[in-house]
Amino acid sequence: MTWLPDGALWGVIGTYVKLGLGRRGIGSAWFTATKQAAQQAGLENIDATISDANRLGSGYYDATGFQTYHVKEGAICKGNQMDLM
Repeated sequence: MTWLPDGALWGVIGTYVKLGLGRRGIGSAWFTATKQAAQQAGLENIDATISDANRLGSGYYDATGFQTYHVKEGAICKGNQMDLM
């Protein structure tokens, strides 16, 4: 996708919530803390690579503003620009 800047500083994250405990704000709270830590570290972008079978995870990252920037066998790569969050 065109929004990915060359040479930008990236962080890679993964957010996991035990099945059955979703929809309680846990992931949102974790992402708020992750975003603050990434900003304090001076990161410009965050990457989350998700199994293409993980529809709940993909939906979660979409809801937090991530965009798909690459699809590869078995995985979807989503990114989020810090200045757009």
